[in-house]
Amino acid sequence: MLEALPNLSGEAETTQDALSWLGMDPASTSSYPADSSRLQAIGGNRAALALLVIQNVVSALLVGLGWSLGTALLASLAVNAVVGWLFFGKELRALFADVRWRTPPQLGLTLGAFLLAFLASRAFLLAFVTFFPGAIAGAPSS
Repeated sequence: MLEALPNLSGEAETTQDALSWLGMDPASTSSYPADSSRLQAIGGNRAALALLVIQNVVSALLVGLGWSLGTALLASLAVNAVVGWLFFGKELRALFADVRWRTPPQLGLTLGAFLLAFLASRAFLLAFVTFFPGAIAGAPSS
């Protein structure tokens, strides 16, 4: 089997040659099958974008109506759950059935992502207050 190795210099080899060397049919790997239980990128992106917009619009409307921020965010979470269940049930079922969720992330990666997001939020706040000093008066103080 080693004598049948493809040319690794990349001069004349193509993806189809590499796939055929691995015993895979290049025609069958060009696109995913249209399986209804598989998470499709366009449906998942559409659902994620719609739910993010709905969550922000609902919470902003409820805060504008005089609800407290915590209550408005909890209500927008409930609205998101109902909208996701009613309109994006197929995408959510496919997301929960995906095998990529079964492997938990590494602890270092999780803590690093949290630290990076925390530092970015502090940097954004510092830049915002630097450019708009009057915004400090609108911040709640305890």
